[in-house]
Amino acid sequence: MACVKNQIAPWGDPLMLENPGEELYFGEVYRQILQEAWLPKGSELWERVGKSRRGSRPTQKGLYAHSPTEAQAIVRQCFSKCAAAWRALPWDNPIDTSCDNRWGKQYWYDFKHNEGYPCSYYDLFMRFCMRHCIDTGWVMPSAYLLSSKADLSHVECNKIYDLAFPNKCGEVSMVSGEGEFVAPGEWVSPKCGTEGDLCFKDVNGSLGFISYKFSPLHWCTEFIWPSINPSEIDPNESKPVYVEGGVPPYTWLCEGADMSLSASITNDPVNSLHAGPDAGGTAHIKVNDICGNEITGHVMCSVGQWVVKSNDCVLKGDGELYFSFGYERWHRLIIGYRKQQQYSVYTAILGIPGECPDPICSQCLAWCGPNCENCINPDVHSPHWYCDCVDSSKGNCWRASFEYFEWEC
Repeated sequence: MACVKNQIAPWGDPLMLENPGEELYFGEVYRQILQEAWLPKGSELWERVGKSRRGSRPTQKGLYAHSPTEAQAIVRQCFSKCAAAWRALPWDNPIDTSCDNRWGKQYWYDFKHNEGYPCSYYDLFMRFCMRHCIDTGWVMPSAYLLSSKADLSHVECNKIYDLAFPNKCGEVSMVSGEGEFVAPGEWVSPKCGTEGDLCFKDVNGSLGFISYKFSPLHWCTEFIWPSINPSEIDPNESKPVYVEGGVPPYTWLCEGADMSLSASITNDPVNSLHAGPDAGGTAHIKVNDICGNEITGHVMCSVGQWVVKSNDCVLKGDGELYFSFGYERWHRLIIGYRKQQQYSVYTAILGIPGECPDPICSQCLAWCGPNCENCINPDVHSPHWYCDCVDSSKGNCWRASFEYFEWEC
């Protein structure tokens, strides 16, 4: 059992000698393997003894109660933990160490030979493990996989599940994975998903994981307002509206002048939109599935008008040029019930020959001020949109103003 190459381990922890004081490491081998305790000098002080083939021995009920001393009980408990950890180790290191940071038995085999220790690689592991355990109360994090116990085989969305960590050392936290972990042992599943892994870590540094899989009834696909929905509706008319994906039942809400839905809750992904005789503007339809996912759709009534909501650039994109005169351009972009307009005017700016556009753009920025934003003009895409370089010495400086509209009564 001798394993002492140096009295200091490579990581700075003192290696255990054969029988320093009450640690009795060598005797633990006899107790665990031969089921008999080795009697060192001073055994007459032990309070409880028994008989064996080798004569007097301490009781084998020595992991907790009836131990000869408190220190010996700690050593016996650590030996039992380390022996169990060794039996559970794989031969190779885990392929994915992001959630399993154990060192396999191959690591200890190579470490023993590379460092020239005369003992077995099992004994080398046990000495490091015992030293860490006696100091901290638990085996080193590279020696055990944090166990996570829970039935997550048929997960439902946005639901609380109880987790247990039988071999944890101290408080556990979630390292990665979807959903929310609430210490000490609750997991709130995400709103959507199919399957995945949750990774946990205890205060000792050991990692462990548990896999989860959503019930097929709760597989969440992308929840959308599909393009098959109508974009317009007339007064005194009804049209079906649909959602796609998500998990039923669906909760529907409609806001709009004299417009309503047939049902507030449906199991099918369809409802009916009704426009009354006084309908106008836009029907804003909000739909939630049982998991809490939300989408919004819009259906415009044929009765209504464009109402200015702000003088900002709210709706960005490539608009269409619908009017041009001299140095002036009018662009607009319409998406559903929203419309953005941009009025632009440019002025020629002279720069230094051969140094366009930067000097020109600097002058343009000083002249244009805060109105140099290009909102929906598809013809202006230079790095400094407000400086449209004509040649090496001249450019056009654009200044814009905006109006944003929504379709209302």
